[in-house]
Amino acid sequence: MNRRKLVASVGSAVAAAAMGRSALAQTPESASGETREFSDSQGVKVIPVNPQRVLSLGEELLLADLLVLGIKPVMASGNYPQVFVGIDPALTEGLTPFSLWEMNIEDLILAEPDLILLPENYYPFAPDVFDTIAELAPLVMLPTTTDWQSDFRFIASVFGLESLAEEKITEIEDDIVNTRELLQLEGQTVTFASIYPGATDVTLWLTDQAQILNVAAALDLTIVPDAADYQTDQIGRVWISFERSNEITGETLIMLQTTGGISMEEEASYEEYTTSQAWSTLPAVQNDRVFVIERVGHPGMVPGRRSLLAEYRRIFGE
Repeated sequence: MNRRKLVASVGSAVAAAAMGRSALAQTPESASGETREFSDSQGVKVIPVNPQRVLSLGEELLLADLLVLGIKPVMASGNYPQVFVGIDPALTEGLTPFSLWEMNIEDLILAEPDLILLPENYYPFAPDVFDTIAELAPLVMLPTTTDWQSDFRFIASVFGLESLAEEKITEIEDDIVNTRELLQLEGQTVTFASIYPGATDVTLWLTDQAQILNVAAALDLTIVPDAADYQTDQIGRVWISFERSNEITGETLIMLQTTGGISMEEEASYEEYTTSQAWSTLPAVQNDRVFVIERVGHPGMVPGRRSLLAEYRRIFGE
């Protein structure tokens, strides 16, 4: 579904629902009927004290953190329609992923959410869509900064779970320190790359805005090539042609790929690149230092970092 059709379908569906029930977003209530004021980047919202039917619009990245806080949404968007990648299926029993850009708005209405959560960096892509969805229930914007501890605390504060958030943050910070001391990676270089479906070029990940690279930097790895030499996009990526593969200079090469048969076209493109002449010239390939990490398989600021630290111990533990 293209964006224009999505906007139209959202608007008409919410309007139809409004005819059947009044004041959709004016009376958010918890199981006890209590509400409170809560501030996000858009201003002050009135939300339930104890939300019971949370709608999560942040794919696995948000869902994983909600689950680690003990919050199970009534509905959650995902990257793929088959499964929530990187999350124990036992934790998502009864939930079916749906795409933000091809969602069935009637399903959202029938779910009767009492609170909607949206990462604020999603909002600019379709503000009119999300403004209309906000008519169903209070919509809280979640910060997406480079300070993951602060962002996680904010999510927890929506539910009054600040103490639990501090426990989880401390666990991860301790794990980072212990892993850094164990691996002693200072001075080692690593390149992060991806081959997307149908690709004719290589995507390089160069800045620690992406969580996988953020954890690598916390472990004292040096990310190459230098981001200062490129014009990266908003999440730190740049595209280079296969012919420029000589710019992939890391002693270790970590490919961020979708695996497990979820995207067969991506796997075919990856195989094409890894059997090319350009691939065979890479230092990491020649030294047998190429590893694959599931690109969307480590969701959540807390659970994602936990699983990524395990991956780095696997890769560099030798």
